Amino acid sequence: MALNNRGGISPRRDQVDLFGRMNTSTNGTITTQTKRRYSGFTVAKTGTAQYTLTVDKVANRLAEMIALQATLIGTFAAGRGLVPLVTTDYNTTTGAVVVTFVNDAGAITGELPDGVSVMWNLIGSTSVAQVG
Repeated sequence: MALNNRGGISPRRDQVDLFGRMNTSTNGTITTQTKRRYSGFTVAKTGTAQYTLTVDKVANRLAEMIALQATLIGTFAAGRGLVPLVTTDYNTTTGAVVVTFVNDAGAITGELPDGVSVMWNLIGSTSVAQVG
């Protein structure tokens, strides 16, 4: 087992953990985000409640995405749960993955509330897992 960059043990030697944070303003517009050289990716708003994470070329040697987590920080209206849904899987050619925030029923109910922060954790690997 290999030691990963979080100080924990990973069963995969080829695991890559990327972390970043973005802050939003009106209508989910990104105001600030962790610089690419520190997070390994950039985030762009590409639709209603939709964001595209693009892994930078150095880290873009990922052969697959293992997991993606988005943690929301902010104030939300009662009964408005938001769930990050990967709507386009990680593309090994472009390094992009698309995430759309939907409600518990899977519907887009609008933009992220004003002033929300999103902490991203994208876990990938430099080789494809062997099944069997």
